[in-house]
Amino acid sequence: MLLSACATAEVTDDAHEAGPIRIGVIADLTGPFTVYGTSLARSAELAVEEINSAGGIGGRPVEMIIEDIQTDVAVTVDRARKLVERDQVDLVIGPVGSDANDAAFQVVVTEGERLLLYPETYEGGNATRSSSPRGLSPHSRSGRS
Repeated sequence: MLLSACATAEVTDDAHEAGPIRIGVIADLTGPFTVYGTSLARSAELAVEEINSAGGIGGRPVEMIIEDIQTDVAVTVDRARKLVERDQVDLVIGPVGSDANDAAFQVVVTEGERLLLYPETYEGGNATRSSSPRGLSPHSRSGRS
């Protein structure tokens, strides 16, 4: 998932001068969804380690910033805004909960014009060119093809 999202980054002869590809992760590291958020954050860390040890993407290293959203929608909005505005990330991964995803979508995609990867089951509504749900759709979970 992470590699496919980053593959759209522009590759130039001056890739190293362009700086790292910056990824923000908004994960529930505390609160009721801790088990899911910790898994999301650790998976992203492992993917970034693997990508960087293979030379990065187009010669650019991947840098990741993880923010704890505490299973709280208001905190999700604050952390997503920080990643987009202050940290200037290229894309955001997360969150796990659908209400937090709706809030993050507004900040990351609509206002920040960044890519948002939502790793959980797609529930409909927010799929755009800048939002990529990566979980199963309800239709795909029903056993129908």
